[in-house]
Amino acid sequence: MRGLYIHVPYCQMRCHYCAFYSKTRFDTNEPELFARSVVAELSTLQNTNFQTVYIGGGTPTIMGNGLVELIQQVANTIQLPQVAEFTIEANPESLTPDLLHNLKHYTPVNRISIGAQSFDDKTLKFLNRPHSAKVATQRIEKSLNLGFNTGADIIFDIPTVPTSNTLNDINTLVKLGVNHISAYSYTPDTNFLKDKVNPDNTIFDQVANEITKYGYKHYEVSNFAQKGCESKHNGIYWNMDEYMGLGPSAHSMFYNDKGERIRYKNVSNTKLYCQNYEKYRQYTTLTSHQQLMESFVFPLRTSRGVDVANVLNRMPIAWQQDRKNNQGNRNEQPRLKILQGLPDELQKRVVHLMDKQLLLETPVGVATTPKGLMLLDSVMEYLYY
Repeated sequence: MRGLYIHVPYCQMRCHYCAFYSKTRFDTNEPELFARSVVAELSTLQNTNFQTVYIGGGTPTIMGNGLVELIQQVANTIQLPQVAEFTIEANPESLTPDLLHNLKHYTPVNRISIGAQSFDDKTLKFLNRPHSAKVATQRIEKSLNLGFNTGADIIFDIPTVPTSNTLNDINTLVKLGVNHISAYSYTPDTNFLKDKVNPDNTIFDQVANEITKYGYKHYEVSNFAQKGCESKHNGIYWNMDEYMGLGPSAHSMFYNDKGERIRYKNVSNTKLYCQNYEKYRQYTTLTSHQQLMESFVFPLRTSRGVDVANVLNRMPIAWQQDRKNNQGNRNEQPRLKILQGLPDELQKRVVHLMDKQLLLETPVGVATTPKGLMLLDSVMEYLYY
């Protein structure tokens, strides 16, 4: 699969915990200039064949019907019949009934991810969220009634906020019938409450158990979905498929003709992006070792885990050829048959984590155990040598 991501850098207010690139002060004509720049950047891509489109931010819905116009221009530029999933992120206060109507009837959007974060007004105010619990509930109901594949985000483990609030949030989402739930542990990118963060794995386990008991599949470390409602776009990141990012601060990843993985990032400055989006890009060509580590570690976030054949097939052509040419000389015996072809050091670390009951064998590779998922950061850090 191949994905397209568009970063909209505008917000009504800045959440106390968030450091994503966004602007709360901007000229009224700037979003229109930004939209033109996005379409211009999109038109430079040689391959406009995408299976997923994801518009995030920031707060895309703050653009109102300007977002509708941007989506229409994007739809006219890409090979739309190939797109199976077209997602927008939304904040409740700007996802108005009028905008929802226009998105349904005049765009190809079929999935909406709503940043609820909490259904407790005191908690929302504490985090500097601009909406109320009532508005979030109304917007989710409206989105579902219009037939959108609708998901919502919540944050748990917020310092000074009791776990019972999170359990109430989950209960609210289940009663509403959302198709997808993203439950994120409070991990601030700012100094807000940073000294009070004390991640509790038992709370993560409690949250996961509470959501899955209602039939939601725990398919990725922070994500739960009704059958068939998993995020296809997120799967692209963990499967090491190509994705192209448009807009300021957006990231892209693709493979060159040597099979090397290339990453680049757009400048985190809307003015400079609109002036010349190509001039300020930062490119990185991964080493073979970095490519191997990413391909093996990232999929551990998912319930399906690592497909070893996919990892090996994602490696640069020269690396694959070298392994093939030297296979007979090395006379290596895999520590576990399913790990054959991987470097011995990586195999050794995998087997060690299996002995610790943090990883388990699957028909195509390995995956995290429930215990390993709770300790995922430590598992990934140990494997990334």
